[in-house]
Amino acid sequence: MFKKLKKVFGGSSDSEQGSSPEQKRRHVAKFSYNDKDKKSMLDESAHPDILFIFLQEDIADGAETWTADNLLHFLEITQQVPDITLEKCKQMIDDFERQVGGSKGEELSLQGLKLLMDSDLMSIDNPRHRQPHQDMTQPLSHYYIASSHNTYLSGNQLQGESSAEAYSKVLEMGCRLVELDCWDGAEEPDIYHGNTLTKKVAFRDVINAIKESAFKTSPYPVILSLENHCSVPQQKKMWEIMSSIFGDQLILSLADDNLRLPSPEDIRHKFIIKGKKMKPEVEAAHDPGAGADEDAGGDVSGDDSEDEEEEGEASAAGAPAAAAKDEPAKTGSQKSASPEPDGKKTKSEAASSKKRKLSVHLSKATGLQSVHFVAFDHQEKNQSKWQMSSFPEKKVIAMSESDDSISFVKQNERCLAKVYPYGLRFYSSNMEPIVPWLCGAHIAAMNYQTEGDPMTIHQAFFARNGHCGYNLKPKYMLDAASGYDLRKNPPVPSGKTYKMKIEFICGYHMPQPSMSADVVDPFVQVEVVGAPCDQDVKKTKFVDNTYNPVWCETLSFSVKMPDVCIFEFKVYDKDTVGKDFLGQYFIHFQSLQNGYHTIPLEDRARNPVENARIFVYVDIEERQA
Repeated sequence: MFKKLKKVFGGSSDSEQGSSPEQKRRHVAKFSYNDKDKKSMLDESAHPDILFIFLQEDIADGAETWTADNLLHFLEITQQVPDITLEKCKQMIDDFERQVGGSKGEELSLQGLKLLMDSDLMSIDNPRHRQPHQDMTQPLSHYYIASSHNTYLSGNQLQGESSAEAYSKVLEMGCRLVELDCWDGAEEPDIYHGNTLTKKVAFRDVINAIKESAFKTSPYPVILSLENHCSVPQQKKMWEIMSSIFGDQLILSLADDNLRLPSPEDIRHKFIIKGKKMKPEVEAAHDPGAGADEDAGGDVSGDDSEDEEEEGEASAAGAPAAAAKDEPAKTGSQKSASPEPDGKKTKSEAASSKKRKLSVHLSKATGLQSVHFVAFDHQEKNQSKWQMSSFPEKKVIAMSESDDSISFVKQNERCLAKVYPYGLRFYSSNMEPIVPWLCGAHIAAMNYQTEGDPMTIHQAFFARNGHCGYNLKPKYMLDAASGYDLRKNPPVPSGKTYKMKIEFICGYHMPQPSMSADVVDPFVQVEVVGAPCDQDVKKTKFVDNTYNPVWCETLSFSVKMPDVCIFEFKVYDKDTVGKDFLGQYFIHFQSLQNGYHTIPLEDRARNPVENARIFVYVDIEERQA
């Protein structure tokens, strides 16, 4: 059979086909489903990529099947599958050949190899990463945490619908921090975006939805970030509702004498409230057990960063003048904590002078206290591990470009930090989460309802640990002695460099672009999103008029910060006036596997594009700095 196939492909020897691997690959890859003569020589279930592997590898001396030894050689040498054995290969052959023909097979056929290559083991994503596999016993401050911004919204920030279902959706996507903007309702609190035309949803309905969906995807703790605008009586209602629904799953305090925060593993299936908290002496003075009036509430002075978040939020009144500013301004020259001139109070100082009343019950139930950020030296002396600050997107961008980036990384070794989006993102556009992550910030709050590259990057990032919502930060961000500085090249002096070559061999079933009847001219664009030293964009040549392009083109990349690095594969149709999007696939660099793989294409909403895929060969080498 293979001798006939080689004749069909134009030659039966290396000298006839071209002796270099690239020439051989190009020749073999030109198999097309559109050629009936070639297709008739294969079973209907065989695919060009599978035939390509059989002919290109040629490890069976022209035989039509592979033995267990042949398969072991392929998986061990070409695919670099760890812990593979001859016995495992024999079992694979038996399993896949039974699926093909219904009986035990001693050798692997083309159709059996197709089933193997379509299996999880041969996915371009490391199958081990589909479940939580990292060390989950370190303090919470050692993890990035998947987080949602204004979770209740399903649309824009001014007139969007609010729903309890929005909480269920993000939690089942692996989100571990959700936001609740709480306001007085008729009898019980409501959740909505204050000072806008967004719809209201009952606080109780949201808590029920969180309880129902919190741990379907991940067993690790869920943080409820409360923006509390309620009166003291309705704050008491909030506490009663959460206490009755969450029961003993609600952690009442992280403020203990331990030297570190608990780990995700320590508090599996638990809920943590983040919000305002009284000072211990104020809390004790308002304890109903000591005879205090529980409806009076206690003062909370503005050591609360939520006030800053609220000042930057969208409002219906401010929308018309600023609606065009849905992206943050350039901030390269902006300083992160500079005071106002002429002795005027900064917004932060103004926020810190405010006082609000807080229910003692809610205060006692708050495990993570929101505190105002003053300066890094102040936080180092005064901020406890169970207190966390929030930072606006623009401030973090500025810090990333200055010496403050080193101080911010150090601060984030010990205490949690949240980065929230620019207040004028009225249409719920998302910030780029890479910059906060590079600064060691744990929480980059995202508008989950908005599709696009930032949200796809976010999901690809957390896919690396089974979408459990917690990704372990790299060691060099947890050790000041590492010398990490994201502005330098390399950012870590003793780090490793990874050299990656990826050969784009061919593609199958490229979709028709919308609003076009022409046959496509596909090309692949690869963008590396990560540290400044790793950022790169390269693309293949386009192929004329085909839905099954053959590229056989190799692109090379260098990666120095693999922990915060996403590869974006996008396929476009070259047009006379630009390019039309056909499909994409985003993947964390550390999830990429060596060897032959097919990359399934998705649309911008991360839905599969039917049958569309690209066939690649990946080769990653690790080199010491």
